[in-house]
Amino acid sequence: MNNQHDNKNFSNGLSAFNYLYALAKRAGMEHDPRIVQSLKLISYKSRDFKAVREIVNRGVQLITRSPGYIAAMQGNNPFLPYPPPGVVDGEIKIGYIYDEIRKIRYPFGISRNELNQHLLESGRSGSGKTTVLIIVLTSLSRMGIPFCIFDFKRDYRSLIRFSDDVHVFNWKNFRFNPLRPPQGTLPIQWASIFTDVFFGNFYSSAASSAKSLFLETLLELYNSSGTPSMTSFYEELNKKLSSNAVPTSTKDSIRTIMLRLRPFIILLGDMVNSNGFDMVELLEKQVVLELDGLTIEYQTFLATLIFHWIFTYRLTLAERGELKR
Repeated sequence: MNNQHDNKNFSNGLSAFNYLYALAKRAGMEHDPRIVQSLKLISYKSRDFKAVREIVNRGVQLITRSPGYIAAMQGNNPFLPYPPPGVVDGEIKIGYIYDEIRKIRYPFGISRNELNQHLLESGRSGSGKTTVLIIVLTSLSRMGIPFCIFDFKRDYRSLIRFSDDVHVFNWKNFRFNPLRPPQGTLPIQWASIFTDVFFGNFYSSAASSAKSLFLETLLELYNSSGTPSMTSFYEELNKKLSSNAVPTSTKDSIRTIMLRLRPFIILLGDMVNSNGFDMVELLEKQVVLELDGLTIEYQTFLATLIFHWIFTYRLTLAERGELKR
C-alpha cells in the first residue's frame, strides 16, 4: 500500500466515506461492487472508528493496486478525472481543478488551437454556462483576439466593462445587406448561398420552381444593377407578378416568396436596405450582436447568413481554420 495512504486519520465516518469514494473515483472504481460494499459498511459502522479504519485500509489496498489507479497517478489514463497539473492548462484561463487525492489545486484553461477546434458547453439552466463564456471572452478581449457573439438574451453587453474595444450592436442599429457578396466572392456564388439559406430557413418544403425563380430574379438584378437591396429585390418580384407574360403557376410561386419577404423587409428595413457596415473591418474587432426582440425565424436566418458570409470570405482568402492573432 502506498505510504501516503497509511494510517490515515478521520474525524468521523463521513470523512472516511468521502476519502474512500474520492480515491475509488480517481481509479474509476466507484461502481466496483467491493468498493460499494465497503462504503455501505462505513456508513453502517460510522461511529466505530477502529472498524472504519480497517474497512478504509482494505479499500485503499484494493484501489491503489489497480491498473486504473496506477495509470491515473502516472497521468496515462485520459478517461479518469483529475488529470496531472499542466495537462489541462492553456493561455485562456477558465478556472481551477482541485485534485482530492493529491490535495492540490491547479489551473484549467484552453489553448488558442483548442479554441479554434470548436467548443461544446452544456448544462442545466443556472449552472454557469454564460459565466464560463464570459470568462473566456474576457480573456480573448485582453489578448486582443477578435470575436463575434450572437446574443439572444442580452447576456454579453457587460463585456464592455472589461474592454473599450468591444462593440455592442442590436438588430435596430446594425447594418448588413444580405445581398452583398463577401469580397472576392462572385455574385452568382453568393446568390446561390443566399437562396439556400433563405429557403432552408423559411420553408419546410419548397417547390423547385419557386426556388429557381428566386435565384433567377436575383441573378438578373446582379447583372443589371450590381448589388441590389432587399427592397429592390422585392420590387422586381412584384413587377414579375404584374406581368402578363408570366404564367399563373409562376405567379403563385412569386406570391409565396413575397409573403415571406415582405414582413422581413418591413421589420428589418433599415438594416437590410443600407450598403451595410464593412464586415471585413468588423471581423477584426470584438463584436456583440443582440438579436432579442426578433422572432426565432429571423434570428436564425440572420445568424446563419452571417456565419455563411464569414465562412465564404475566409474560404476565399484561404484562411479557414486559422485563429486571428
